[in-house]
Amino acid sequence: MCSFSIKHLFGIKTSLSNSLIYLNEYCYIYPSYRNVILYNIDYKCQYLINYENEFDKLECLSLSLNKEYLAIGLNQLNKCRIIIYNLKDNLKNPIKEKILLLKQSINCNHIISIIFSNNSKYLLALYGEPDYILVCWSIQRNSIQQFKSIGILSIHINHSYNPLNLQISFNPNDSSQIILTGNHIFEKYRLNNGRLSQYKQDEFEQYQSINITCHCWINENHILLGLDYGFIYIINKHGQIIQKYNLTKLDESNNNSFVNIKNGENLSKMQSISKLSSRLILNKKSLSTTNLDQYSDSTFHNNQNQISCLLPFSRGLFVSTANGCIFMFERSENNIDLTYLRKFILPSSLINNLFHQNLRRNPAKSAPIRSMENIFLSDLSFKNQRSTTNEIIHSLALSPNEEILLAATNYNHLYEITFSKMDYRKKEENIFTYALNNSHNGSITTGTLCIRKSLLFTIGIDHYLKIWNLQTNTQELNHQFDNEPLLLSVHPSRYFVCISFSNILIIYTYTIDGLILFKQFQISHIECIEYSNEGHILAIGYSNILQFYNHKNYDEIISERINEKKFRLIRWAHDDSFLLSIDFNDFIIQWNPYTGQRLSQYRIEDFSIEDLILTSDNKLAYLLTSDKKIKEFVLMTNIRDINIPFNDCIPTTLAINNKTRSLFIGSQNGSIYSFKLTQTSSVIDTNHLNYVHQGAIKKILISINDDLFISMGEDGNVIIYNLNDYQQNKESKIIYRDEILAKEILLKQQNIELNYLLERQIEIKDEYENKIEIKDKEYIEHLDQLDLHCQSIINEMNIKIKDLQQKKFHLQNQHEQQLNLLNENKQNNMDVYIDDKSKYYKEILDRNQFIKSKIENFKTNNNFKIQLTNDLYQRNIELIHLSYRDKINNIKNKFSQDRQCINERINDLEEIKSMSNENAEIELRNIHEYYLSKLRIIVDKIEKLENEEILLKTRLEQLEEESNRYENQMKEYSIERNKLIDSIKQIDNDLNLAKQTFQQRHFIIQEKLKRTNEMENRGEELEKFAYVFNYKIRELTSQIGPRQYEVQALIEQFNNMDNEYDLLNQNNEKYSIKIADYKARLKAIEKDLQKQTFLIRKLNETSANIKEDLKLCCHLIDQPKQITKIIRQIYGKYILNIHVR
Repeated sequence: MCSFSIKHLFGIKTSLSNSLIYLNEYCYIYPSYRNVILYNIDYKCQYLINYENEFDKLECLSLSLNKEYLAIGLNQLNKCRIIIYNLKDNLKNPIKEKILLLKQSINCNHIISIIFSNNSKYLLALYGEPDYILVCWSIQRNSIQQFKSIGILSIHINHSYNPLNLQISFNPNDSSQIILTGNHIFEKYRLNNGRLSQYKQDEFEQYQSINITCHCWINENHILLGLDYGFIYIINKHGQIIQKYNLTKLDESNNNSFVNIKNGENLSKMQSISKLSSRLILNKKSLSTTNLDQYSDSTFHNNQNQISCLLPFSRGLFVSTANGCIFMFERSENNIDLTYLRKFILPSSLINNLFHQNLRRNPAKSAPIRSMENIFLSDLSFKNQRSTTNEIIHSLALSPNEEILLAATNYNHLYEITFSKMDYRKKEENIFTYALNNSHNGSITTGTLCIRKSLLFTIGIDHYLKIWNLQTNTQELNHQFDNEPLLLSVHPSRYFVCISFSNILIIYTYTIDGLILFKQFQISHIECIEYSNEGHILAIGYSNILQFYNHKNYDEIISERINEKKFRLIRWAHDDSFLLSIDFNDFIIQWNPYTGQRLSQYRIEDFSIEDLILTSDNKLAYLLTSDKKIKEFVLMTNIRDINIPFNDCIPTTLAINNKTRSLFIGSQNGSIYSFKLTQTSSVIDTNHLNYVHQGAIKKILISINDDLFISMGEDGNVIIYNLNDYQQNKESKIIYRDEILAKEILLKQQNIELNYLLERQIEIKDEYENKIEIKDKEYIEHLDQLDLHCQSIINEMNIKIKDLQQKKFHLQNQHEQQLNLLNENKQNNMDVYIDDKSKYYKEILDRNQFIKSKIENFKTNNNFKIQLTNDLYQRNIELIHLSYRDKINNIKNKFSQDRQCINERINDLEEIKSMSNENAEIELRNIHEYYLSKLRIIVDKIEKLENEEILLKTRLEQLEEESNRYENQMKEYSIERNKLIDSIKQIDNDLNLAKQTFQQRHFIIQEKLKRTNEMENRGEELEKFAYVFNYKIRELTSQIGPRQYEVQALIEQFNNMDNEYDLLNQNNEKYSIKIADYKARLKAIEKDLQKQTFLIRKLNETSANIKEDLKLCCHLIDQPKQITKIIRQIYGKYILNIHVR
């Protein structure tokens, strides 16, 4: 039995959201059409997890945080199931742990999202269409029911908003909190004792009117939301918006400034922007066809603002937008604010940006666009890579060591960027590179193997030619054509590639620089092309003509033969002794390629042939017929059927292994079958691989030395298999030579460049050695000067300290004398104060007694008056109450009427406002932000000046106290001086170590450049250190003297700033008046535009009617009188009426 196993798979399916997962630093997981692949980066090998059934489709996958369980969500004919794999024990062969199914009463056809909690104790799944359900399972290790369903909750989803963009997530520190977001959806759930319950919606109602495309948790208290119009919101648990960021301005400006919108702006403004932009797009649709270019430009600009994916990491956040850009932001551990660091772009988005910029400047000219593309595509890594419109990033993944970032797009492309190889000094945009070899985007048309080199050539409906190296499992070439290639044939030397298109046949030479045009033939409707096994003859069959060309001279045709019907297939014999052809009359004809004679023919009845293969001895052939059966054909004699023991096997292509006499069959359902053949019986042994491709298999091939087996399918994947019978034998006797075809001019240029680089290397080495010696001498001299200068300053400070001590002793004596005088004056004043106080209290007692008697008399009189006033007051209140009741009723009626009128007016005004031009609002916002930024700068300056004034006042008060501390400070200065001397000695030691390392590694230019840069940076740090030391000494000397002049100058500056602030307030009032005038002008201009558009539409209608009337009278060309009458009628009907109006 001939058994086979998968060696390598070329093909990914990254169009699913969140389909990339890092297992560890050396392995990551990504899906294919029929497999989930675990890819090892170091060894470049794959471990595959295959689906079970034919109709299984992957919808989502997830990995637990402890890297133990992998969950895969599959859909089989609208029946959903989740399969759990255990990756902890065996990575090469994962163990299927559990299959999770729903009850039959639940009507769910899709699995939208799967996620594990951060503590790996819960698994949450979101099912959808038509019923949307949240299901939670608990993970209990070392138990019989390891996965147990603990909660089910139905969700109401509004289908009027599409796409839904549903996403679920756990709180990183509290697994009981769950969040669900989507298009006009924001809901929060809680898991309590195995039950899912929903939070109150009052706090999150404002987010249910926004299209939330994605979200993530920054920490346990804050959530990051990505919106469809390029904004990011940071909210807390209670739904309050803390920060808002706008990525559209960051992308348009291409600067490092990041737009942060404070909390003052309203959420309703953001909603009005999205509604207004949608209305303007609808209005543009109604315009004439002349504005189609502008409309496509605007829709492209609006779509590319959408935020597609968010990925937090330990130091910040990655944000991807729909235009293929990824923004990197940084944040501290205890801070939520984001700071913009860098921008990463896809190769296709860079070409698209160049295209749209040039299209906006001059849509008519396409030559500059092509020149810009050619400049970018000169790099070999992106050669022949055309622009891919709307390539959106669906998932991001960061390695555990945060060194490699992966990005997957909707075009099944996987990109990567390594941060260790990135130059952080350059603030330019960094471009992604391809992480894996991309397969065809669509079905593969055909493929062929090279005889003398282990290469595979494939073409597909995506207009690409791809060349695969089967030894290294890499892609050597990725070339795109303008037209779709139909047929392919490769010379055995692999240097010549023959490709046919709809009306031309081209032969290319495959060189180190790619494909170069060698020869072309103007032949249309080519049905088959094939090189001979030796490569000396090329056979071409088109319509009913068969031509044989000499490979050494294509102008020479060896023979040409005309047949009765069109050719369908041609196959060469293994020794090139004859050629078999099949036409549409189902004749199998044997030709002599050297003379063009027909050797023999055989007619096949009742069916037509779709594929044919020959054995190595050229005696037997195997046919694939139109009735989807396989027949054995002894050349030109008889046919017999081969029995296939599988009912579901509908063959599409054939291949044969001549050593083991095994027949390989590719089927319609994507499975591969192998049969071992003998002369006595049709089939004696079988082996098969189920559902390796998504769809039918287009082509299967076997390598020349029968060690590899290749299959190509409609899903665009290329799969390489090991033939196990061959692996048990010895190694292959065929040794391929590593040959390349290159131009002689390029080799000479490279030799000249290498010689120049070697000479330049020696020159740079000498220059840097001289520079280092000179700088060492300069550093030593500068340090000596610093030491002398410091000693002189210290001596001066000692002299000043002695003078201050003498002044201090003199001031203490004066202060004691003043204290004695003050004590004597204080005692005299206290005696006088006591006498005056006693007299004052006596007078107050007499006055109090007189006042009490008056108060008693006043109370009796007032009580009588109060009773009278109360009676009158109650009567007046009753009368007033009756009168006001009537008035309030009248006012309510009027208010209800006025309110209805006002509501109608408000609705009219809102409609008028929504129809206002988007450009006017943007200009007003820009003006508003510009003057806000100016005001903020001025207020910051004023606050700084106030703080400086307060500091100066406190400093003046502290100067008296500092005189007592000078002695302690001088001791500290001496300690600091000793520390500085030690640091200088350490720097000298570092310089000596740098010299030693430089001498050891002088033969490498790149490392030498890095080391010299480090030495220059250290020299700059020494200069800064010396400057700071001098500055500290100057500050200490200046602080001893008075600083009254500085205070006066700062007060004057403060007064001047107050005057400037008043002027700015006046200017702001003027600008507000101007803005109101501009708004009024805009309204008037909009009315004029509406009138003009109405007139243009009417003119277009009249012109169309005139054309129709003129077409109707074309048959009267021979009768001029009638034509003149009709033309006058048309003129009076349309043109005179317009003038009259």
